[in-house]
Amino acid sequence: MVVDYKQFVTGSANMTKLLHIVEQIPYFPIIFNKSGGNENVRKYGDWFSYNGSPRARIFKRDNTKVTDLKSMMSLMRYNDFTHDPLSRCNCTPPYSGENSISARCDLNPANGTYPFGALGHRSHGGTDMKVTTLYSISLIQLTNSAMFKAMQFVAISGPTYDQFAPFQWSTSDFKDNTPHMGHPDMFKFDPVVFDGTTDFKPFQR
Repeated sequence: MVVDYKQFVTGSANMTKLLHIVEQIPYFPIIFNKSGGNENVRKYGDWFSYNGSPRARIFKRDNTKVTDLKSMMSLMRYNDFTHDPLSRCNCTPPYSGENSISARCDLNPANGTYPFGALGHRSHGGTDMKVTTLYSISLIQLTNSAMFKAMQFVAISGPTYDQFAPFQWSTSDFKDNTPHMGHPDMFKFDPVVFDGTTDFKPFQR
């Protein structure tokens, strides 16, 4: 991600020059086409498209729910794939933990059926959440400048546990065939404020 703060204008809805993201699904048509995007869309449907994937559709549906830093963090950690209609797929059972904002493919049944591997049971998912603000947020005791200007952000390590139990190696069927030396057993961490030092500050929810 590349952020050019000089392009930020308070109150402006135009953020096209502020943030550039290099993602798995290319935004620019020429890159999308050259990387096989059209072929995948023809073969598998909108899951491989830029605007029609479940993640894109959930962001489009839920972005208006963001009113503060806490609700932004909740959106970035969101995964309710067993109940969310946008997480449904031509699968058995008819949904996938991949089809949400913060993926949890470890929760997909190993004996399920999926049209392609990305939707199935695998040791894959969102590994963290990071968010910063362009405005002062009193919740984290920043008074005169935004987090971005102070080079600060809030981060939570590990897959989301907002709607489900935290990921735990000792109870996972990946424990014997996926190297995880040095990992904690359970990934349940509180958010911290990172400011470029090793002295992380707890984030007060």
